[in-house]
Amino acid sequence: MHDYCSSKRIEELKEFQEFVGVEQEKLLKHCPTRWLSLRRCIVRLIKQYDALKSYLGSYKDVEKPGSKVQTTYAILHDPTTIAWLHFLAFTLEPFYKFNMKFQVHLLA
Repeated sequence: MHDYCSSKRIEELKEFQEFVGVEQEKLLKHCPTRWLSLRRCIVRLIKQYDALKSYLGSYKDVEKPGSKVQTTYAILHDPTTIAWLHFLAFTLEPFYKFNMKFQVHLLA
């Protein structure tokens, strides 16, 4: 059983967030049926990017070949990953704004 959401891991991540000087926020999970949640998840991931890199770098399985931690760590250290995240956040912004305006008009 995996304990990715254990209180110990959450506290460890908070320490890395404090260390790199970012706001202590939870990571968001994208819900595929609510596709506009993707933008919020990406924006949050961009904010927490350095803290996540540091946190995963300290993780014991980071050197274990084929582990999810090693794979994720490698992805976060690929310079194209952050570029993709910024690109996605930028391109999803108009859809997000349109949807918010549309929802406001429906509620009015």
